[in-house]
Amino acid sequence: MSINPRNPPLQPGVRIPALGKTRAHAYGLEWFDSDLEAWRPAVRQYTIRDRLLQAVQTQGQYMHPRGAGNGNNVTAPLASDLHDGGDWQNRPERLFQLDPAEDQYKHEPTGVLTYGDRVMLDPFDHPIRDFGDDLPIILSSEMKGWEVENHLRKNLAIRVYDLVARCPRFYKIRGTMHTNPPDINTVRERATKFREKAGCLAWSDREGSKAIRSYILSLLPAGATTTRWLCQDLTPAQVQERKAVNKGRFPQRRRKAVRDVEARAEGKGLEDRVKKGRVTKATGGGDGGKKKRPSNVGYEPERIWGSAIKAEMERVVKREVQNA
Repeated sequence: MSINPRNPPLQPGVRIPALGKTRAHAYGLEWFDSDLEAWRPAVRQYTIRDRLLQAVQTQGQYMHPRGAGNGNNVTAPLASDLHDGGDWQNRPERLFQLDPAEDQYKHEPTGVLTYGDRVMLDPFDHPIRDFGDDLPIILSSEMKGWEVENHLRKNLAIRVYDLVARCPRFYKIRGTMHTNPPDINTVRERATKFREKAGCLAWSDREGSKAIRSYILSLLPAGATTTRWLCQDLTPAQVQERKAVNKGRFPQRRRKAVRDVEARAEGKGLEDRVKKGRVTKATGGGDGGKKKRPSNVGYEPERIWGSAIKAEMERVVKREVQNA
């Protein structure tokens, strides 16, 4: 593996990577390192989350609530973040900065997370990049928008995928069992909504960011060096004004939004057909179609095959915890 590992490329249209190459060995799991062209001992992080949590409990406890699910679907304590919170008074200063500080520019990871001598794998069987004290060792699937934005602003080399990689694979939220970590776009959208409400300025040149920056700066007194001068979150009217500065300037966004809605509708249609027995879960097509492995992308299969998925989840986790 290279000194500065990269995240795996995402497959077009599905926003998740292809599965990494692994195999079962007499002493446990092995992952194929394509850089070294060798098999390396490995462990899937979601099978040892309880152990990892126990190992970092000495760092303390968060003073303010964070997004969390059931059981170990929580964010591990990180000493530098213990006093940070999502409300205005307790937000970390980086969420008010107009521009990044010198130590927040890109500092590439120095390697990957390990557990003993084993490479720690994410839910898609790829190594998890190690950013040291910039990120907790595990994250909750339910982390809030301010948490996402805070993690990303600590080090501009951190990507949303680095956060998703630390989330659990199997978790239950509001009665629904999930078999994959949260979607990258879902996590990114949480940060986007927080920035809109909090008046955060983008630190990179994105579409429309200059116009938004000009609007936010117009709300601050002359010479202000931080958005703390706003003294509160933007009002609903100001949020709409912030959005309006780019209205109609990027028609491609509208086209993409339409395509996304159509894609979701197509996935929902497939779910309905499966539920009614018109499509088999093995083929994804009509009766008599050529059998193939069901895809785990495009829609969440646990909502369709709930009990079967849950049983398989419990079997996989039990086996891998025993081998960890």
